[in-house]
Formats: sequence, C-alpha cells, structure tokens
Amino acid sequence: HNNTGAFNQTFNSKVNLTSEPTKNEIYMSYITPKLKPKNRQKIENISIELSFISGHTCRICGKELPKGMGKICGSCLKTPPYFHKSISVLKYNKTSKTLILAYKHADKLDLAPLFVKWLNLKGSEIIKENDLLMPVPLHAFRLLKRKYNQSAILAQKLAKMYQKEYTPLVLKRIKNTASQGHLNRHKRKDNIKGAFKVTNKKLIKSKKILLIDDVYTTGATLNECAKVLIKSGAKQVACLTLCRAGNK
Repeated sequence: HNNTGAFNQTFNSKVNLTSEPTKNEIYMSYITPKLKPKNRQKIENISIELSFISGHTCRICGKELPKGMGKICGSCLKTPPYFHKSISVLKYNKTSKTLILAYKHADKLDLAPLFVKWLNLKGSEIIKENDLLMPVPLHAFRLLKRKYNQSAILAQKLAKMYQKEYTPLVLKRIKNTASQGHLNRHKRKDNIKGAFKVTNKKLIKSKKILLIDDVYTTGATLNECAKVLIKSGAKQVACLTLCRAGNK
C-alpha cells in the first residue's frame, strides 16, 4: 500500500515509541484530515487523553513491563499462550473505552478509518509476516443484535491495505457465551472454552494467521481462538488489537 512506508517512517523516526510529548500529535496529524469535520474536532479534543502503548513490553502478550525486566512476563513464562505474539496500540482507559464502545454499540463506523490507521502504524510488521487476516467472530445471535462485527471491519480494511487474504468465515463462534465484562481471568477462560470451531481446515493448513480484535482484556478469547486454529493445522497465530486493558 502506497502510504505504508510514509506512515512507518514517520512513526519510527519521530515517534520512536518513546517520545511522549509528540506521540499523540504524530498519530493525529495523519488521521484527522481524513475524518468528517464534526468528528475531527471531537477526536482532536480527546487525543491528548489517549495513551499509546510504548516502551518495554512482553514480546508474547504485549503487557507493559518495568524497565530492566526480561523480555517475557511471568504469566507467559508460566503458561505460554497458543498465540506467539500479541500487539496492542492503546491502553484501555476512559477515553479509549468511550471510542471503542461508540464504535461497537452506537454505529459510529466512521471511526473505523481512524482505528485502521492506528493499527497500521503499530502493527505493520506483524501484518506483513502473516498469510491470513481474520477477526475474532461474533456468535450469530450477537451479530444479529449488533448488525456488524466491529473487528471484521478492521480486519477487512487492513487485509485490503496489505493485499492479504481475508478469511472471516474460517473461525466460527458456536457457543453464545455470556458477556465477559464482569468476569475474572479464570471465569473468562471457562466461559470461552469450546466457543469456537474451524470451518475449513484446508484453508488454514500450515498458514500464519493474524487475529484482529478491538480489546485485549485477559487474552482468554484470543488464546481460545489461537488454540482452535493451531489444533486445526495453522502454523502459528499472532494477535493485533486496538486496546489492551489493565496490565494483566
């Protein structure tokens, strides 16, 4: 994609993931001109309250780590997830939560281009090194209620940008799980167990897959998806999410 180089060059040279004062400005300067005027002002107003993940993170789950700590967090060392790498753009705080919830539940789909640009800025390398892009699927009942899968829109746009294969139907949610919002780590894991199945094993055999989702909370959902994909023949699974909640 023609803009990819420019985005990455700016991101790496000026932002370098450490220069806090200019980081938000760099992100916003590329994105805001593309938005509708009424949303542009809104986004510019809140950009200062957004917190982009930078610095030292676990090379597997993307959790922020104290300086001087090893490359892998204690949780991933103790119980390695089925995905080999997860990258997130933003910390899930009050401001990013407002944006995500508006996008998910209030039909604010004009936020999608903004989110895609952010995912592209942070996730360029991980997108390039994978063969297939797919969203974490919604159960059919939830899809009917919500009318769209917010993660599928992001995955589709990124796949088009990088000319990657987009496979939204390979992973199917067969269990209409209870909302994970109020559950702790262990209950989330139990709740999501057996919720997914692969509909076409041939398509993913020996492939590198990138899962796209909006929020990484404990990683339970992404890990369950990765587990099913790996057990069905995928070579490896990576994850790219817009936000990462807490520091779990």
